[in-house]
Amino acid sequence: ERMLRRHGRGLADRQLIVGSLAARVREQLTILAVAHHADRVIAPQGDTPALAAAETACRLALARSSGRHLTPADLACLANAGKRSLKHASR
Repeated sequence: ERMLRRHGRGLADRQLIVGSLAARVREQLTILAVAHHADRVIAPQGDTPALAAAETACRLALARSSGRHLTPADLACLANAGKRSLKHASR
């Protein structure tokens, strides 16, 4: 509180910027972790529904971290992952 009184609005604005950057970094690290796991663990097993889910998770996190809306390709990927998981669950 004392820092806010001393430095004023500028400090609060910088804290918001740092918080926003931290959220972006967290999303990017999520993408890297999911992609790495999919490449090293899921792909060799040939688990197609899990690969579709990993791709979808990466697309959603990338859109969220860049602040953009989902594209038609992102939505198609999401629908495809849902279809594959339903087919896989019905086996």
